[in-house]
Formats: sequence, C-alpha cells, structure tokens
Amino acid sequence: MKTCDQCGVCCKLFLINLSKEEYFSGVYKTLLEKFGLINDFKLASECGANILKQKKDGSCFYLKKNSCSIHQIRPQVCRKFFCASKAKKFQNMIKEIEAKEQETNYFVYILKTSSNTLYIGQTNNLEKRIAEHKSKSIKSAKYIKYFDSFELVYSEVYKTRSEAMKREYQLKQFTKTQKENLITGV
Repeated sequence: MKTCDQCGVCCKLFLINLSKEEYFSGVYKTLLEKFGLINDFKLASECGANILKQKKDGSCFYLKKNSCSIHQIRPQVCRKFFCASKAKKFQNMIKEIEAKEQETNYFVYILKTSSNTLYIGQTNNLEKRIAEHKSKSIKSAKYIKYFDSFELVYSEVYKTRSEAMKREYQLKQFTKTQKENLITGV
C-alpha cells in the first residue's frame, strides 16, 4: 500500500473530523474554535465543532503550498487516505481524487500593461488571478500595482504546477521581442 505523497488533493476535497482525543488535545485548530471547546464530544461532533479548520476556499487550514504543514502529526483520519489502496471503503474517495486531479489545470500567462511592459505569471485559477491583479489587492503582484491598467494577451495550460513554473521561468528569460513574437504567433 502506498503511503501519503502529500499531493494535497484530499485536503481540498474532504472535511476532517477529529477524534475525541484529537479534539480535546488542543493541538489542532477547528472550524468553530472561536466559540471554545464543547465539553460533550458527542454534541461537538453533531454540530461540527470537531471539524478541522478550513480556509475560505474550503481546503484544510494546514494545507500550505499544496502540502500538509502538519504531516508528521496529522489527525488519524488523514493517515487513512491512501490513493493506491485497494480497500472498497476508499474506492469512492479515490475516484473523487482522480477526478479532481484531472480537472486541475495550471496556467502561464502574460499581461501587457498600460505602459507597454509585459508581466509573466502562473496560477491554477486564471480568472481569479486576473481579478486579484485588477483589484490591486494584497494578493496582486507588486509590479502590476504600478500600472493604471493591463490586458491578458497570452496564456498556456499545463497539467502540473511544476510544468507551469518551468515554463514561466523559461518565458521570463526571453527577450521582449521573443515574448512579443510568442504573443503574436510569429
């Protein structure tokens, strides 16, 4: 049986219910922690107080850069997610994980600014990333914040973040003329 390779897919798909011991240990952040611990674990589990804290996107709070930041001390239920397991109880989860992996794409994109400069980036959600740049939020690239406007002039799709990051690096090494030729298809 294959052990966890920290792909992060389970952390994005499933709510993690802490055991009684894990809930009362105080080691893990929970969804309803701001209300304090509920002394009756049955009641806590019925109302979801024992669910591991999530980020706004619904993924596990401890998922950092697509990897578990508490992998060595992760909850017991997390230790039972084995993508290569043949156990019947895991088959539906495995199908969901495979479907999630297939639908995830990574994009390398080029923006042209109002000053005719080019910005290259990569993301797994192009629409959201463009919106972040336009809002000039804290998540926006610092470089883009200096310009009045920009437009998306080019993008490519990759199956893995690693491929997208390699391509992003490669494009950043291009001269401006090479980048413009790529954009225009010359």
